[in-house]
Amino acid sequence: MYTLYLMFCSPFKKSKNPDTGCEFPEWVTVPRHWHTLDDSVSYVFSDQNNSFRINHHNSDYSDTTVSCAKEVVSSANTTVVVAYSTSGCENGFVCISFHLRDKHITELQIGKFARRVEDACQPPIHIPGIQEYITLVTSTPDTDHCPALTETNGLRIEPGHLSSLPEKCTKYTTDMVGCRSDYTLEFLTTCSSYRDLKRFQCHGTWEEKGRTYIVTGLEESRRKVCFVFFARSRVTLMSGLHGTCSRSVQPGVTGNITFNITAAGDCDYPLNPAASFTYSACLILAFSLALTRYIR
Repeated sequence: MYTLYLMFCSPFKKSKNPDTGCEFPEWVTVPRHWHTLDDSVSYVFSDQNNSFRINHHNSDYSDTTVSCAKEVVSSANTTVVVAYSTSGCENGFVCISFHLRDKHITELQIGKFARRVEDACQPPIHIPGIQEYITLVTSTPDTDHCPALTETNGLRIEPGHLSSLPEKCTKYTTDMVGCRSDYTLEFLTTCSSYRDLKRFQCHGTWEEKGRTYIVTGLEESRRKVCFVFFARSRVTLMSGLHGTCSRSVQPGVTGNITFNITAAGDCDYPLNPAASFTYSACLILAFSLALTRYIR
């Protein structure tokens, strides 16, 4: 005996698909192809600059088609529109904010579904500022200058999500070099016979509410890492994020990678291994392992 299940989209939930009435900002449509920092979702804009498709890689999510319906407000670096979104059985009008962060970096905020164009960007459906930011980069972002960071010591790593380490160490030394090169952030780890250098190329940076955001790319990988930090006296609190530049992160406390940095020299100061701290245990390996597992 067989049972056949059929799924139908409810006709009462369908909004009228409007004629395209606007275009998305040029700085987001010219590159055409964008993807999230972890490369799990791509955003592909049409040649007409008035629609885009959201494709989820290796997941059960349906693709989403988004068409521009009405421009609400526009400035040099921010554009807000009402768009018509369709994904499987779900459809409706949504409020979308586009934020230009750097030449090859943009961020989106997408609101909840509304049945009418005039409701999408208005309370209670849309409350400005509460939507999570979706950080996007182009397929081939340029390498840009990194913000000034000094040679540092006192690097602290919190490896809470890792359960084991491949080798045991009794002592290790760490150095973070933020200004050896204008275009990269470097993390050098030495532990007994173990030596590893992680080099991140900077793609763009911006400041917001006292914090600095850096979108970087681990060399020889498509995936990106967003570093968020702020300085307090001589200590810099910093976190690394794999998915997006989340505003809810507490630098140095939460995030995929967290550490505090204590300045130990000027930017033109040569790297001095003697200035590094030596610790018992092997926490620094957790940082390397986290990145290794992440880029596979």
